Amino acid sequence: MTRQQSASASEESGRSSGGEGKSTSPFARLRTLSQSAQGRAQIRRLLTTLAPRLAPAEAAAYLGRIDAAPGDWQVHFEAAGDALKDVAAKQWDAAPVLKGAFGSPEWYAEGDALSRQIDAGLHGLLDEVAA
Repeated sequence: MTRQQSASASEESGRSSGGEGKSTSPFARLRTLSQSAQGRAQIRRLLTTLAPRLAPAEAAAYLGRIDAAPGDWQVHFEAAGDALKDVAAKQWDAAPVLKGAFGSPEWYAEGDALSRQIDAGLHGLLDEVAA
């Protein structure tokens, strides 16, 4: 399987996984949430939920950014996006080392699978605050 075939298979797998928003990136969902007052309230709940997973200074900074601009969708989107990137990076760092040889089709497939797993976790967090 070539790298492009692997990427296409990964993309198709993501589309067929089912569930609302699962083929959409978590960051696209954040952008949509940030467009409404109700969505911005969900973003605040998300940042509060993520606080224990982040360094205290990081969590305070993200909440401070949105508290300083309660009606600004872009500030909410960027703060929540930065927080999700931090959480995703920590999940990536905590994952076992990829077994495939660097640059091999197996290496790309393992990386794609790990990325999908992290995205699923981020979607879970977004689903949690939406409930």
